[in-house]
Amino acid sequence: MKKIIYSILILLTSITVVTAQTEKNFKSFYKDYKAEKSIIALSAPVSLANLFINRDEKELRKLIKKGKKVRILIFDETKSVIDDDIKSYLPEDKYQTFMSIKDNQSFIELLANDTTDYISEMIIFIHEKNSLVAIGIEGNFSYDDLKILTESFQSKS
Repeated sequence: MKKIIYSILILLTSITVVTAQTEKNFKSFYKDYKAEKSIIALSAPVSLANLFINRDEKELRKLIKKGKKVRILIFDETKSVIDDDIKSYLPEDKYQTFMSIKDNQSFIELLANDTTDYISEMIIFIHEKNSLVAIGIEGNFSYDDLKILTESFQSKS
């Protein structure tokens, strides 16, 4: 009987490990790329963003409080390989594009990983001529929060 129980436990443990290793999301993309020499990587609590937001932007400050962690990758030279790799980490069945803004030399894209009740992760890509900034924000956001963020982007572009 003990052998059966141990066998089941080993099987369940190995399934959990394999599942964790194959999960595709921005966090795993960040972990895989953060050690590259030509990439600047930053991981911090979202509340740190309050240092960079004007005091009069109260709605944006409320949004920040709902966030948990932000991960930022800055690529000096973008290659199509990186764009293809990003797409493999962010499958379309989990991440939806909520907004795209194209301006002369730059392109901003906002993706979200949502459930029926809330958005668990927002990804922001800022493509410029020879660079890419990828920002992943974890938290529990509503669709109204997403609207506040998109309005903030649109007013600044």
